[in-house]
Amino acid sequence: MSSSLAAFAAQPQVQKFIVPEEGLYVLEVSGAQGGSGGGPGGKGARLRGTFHFTAGQRLCLVVGQRGEAGVKPAHAAGGGGGGSFVWCDTGLVRPIFPLIAAGGGGGGSGSDGRSEADGGVGGGPGGTGGRGGQTDLRNFHYSGGGGAGWYSTGAIGSLPTHCGGGGHWEGGEGANYGGFHGGDGGYGGGGGGSFFGHGSGGGGGYSGGGGGTEMGPAGGGGGSFNAGADQFNHSGVQEGDGCIRLCLAREVHLLFNAGQPGKAADPQVW
Repeated sequence: MSSSLAAFAAQPQVQKFIVPEEGLYVLEVSGAQGGSGGGPGGKGARLRGTFHFTAGQRLCLVVGQRGEAGVKPAHAAGGGGGGSFVWCDTGLVRPIFPLIAAGGGGGGSGSDGRSEADGGVGGGPGGTGGRGGQTDLRNFHYSGGGGAGWYSTGAIGSLPTHCGGGGHWEGGEGANYGGFHGGDGGYGGGGGGSFFGHGSGGGGGYSGGGGGTEMGPAGGGGGSFNAGADQFNHSGVQEGDGCIRLCLAREVHLLFNAGQPGKAADPQVW
């Protein structure tokens, strides 16, 4: 490798990486923060694992984007943060399991992305076993959309706003009704936010977070998955957009020295 550290920033598309040489690699994957609204959005989870790759192997990457903030009224609910994912490119849309996935945070004032596989509870239950998050379906509870999971999309919010659930991999659309606007979910499966109270979107992840509801609780964080060796799994670390970084395991110090994009290194969570 001309550079032993490869870093991927958030983009609204699936990114590709071709492994340059055989060896052990450390993957570090961080989900995105949820959008603010009624409070700050939950922070994304961060995971690391070691994997063996062969030269020429193709990887697919989704880097979660931060959920959008609610903009009107003053306390409109934010969208859920997108999850970040890495999987082997097998020619299928998605293999049975990812290599690693980090959950995004729920929209404000929702819960952080989780290191556990199941999504966090919002006004509706979080997804389990890689499924999308649910939401409170009672009419006029102004619920946000659920975050997407690996196997299924997030649930749509209740009447009258019908906030979008997180997709594969688009974020769900926030409420847009009568001049009021909730935040859109972040790319990576974040659920869309409503425009009242805590009706924020759930975070995307291996399992999606539950959408929030008007009177609370707010959106749940997405769950995570790690098939690597030498695991580090930590909830609620990443602020802003997610990120993905990888390097040869023999040069793992490069991850620490680089820190997060735009941030200082964080030895407390290394």
